[in-house]
Amino acid sequence: MSLVRVLEPEVMDTDEDARAYDSMDHAVVNTAFCDALLSHNPGLAYALDVGTGTCLLPIELCRRVPAARIKAIDLSAAMLDLGRRHVE
Repeated sequence: MSLVRVLEPEVMDTDEDARAYDSMDHAVVNTAFCDALLSHNPGLAYALDVGTGTCLLPIELCRRVPAARIKAIDLSAAMLDLGRRHVE
């Protein structure tokens, strides 16, 4: 199974951009991605999420595999600020 991801063409680097992105419903896409990834590696130990946005995908992965350690990076400090709050 292949899950096609569409990359954002720009960095969403303002607080307003980050809040707007965060308010969107990512549940269906994140669930499908986690299902696909974990079907190939159910014992996921480590992963890198490049372009993590507000960290919703790593949070979902860690809910499913509590022992997993996910490094999440993004070009947008505003996205990472919201992501840190979600992780807390």
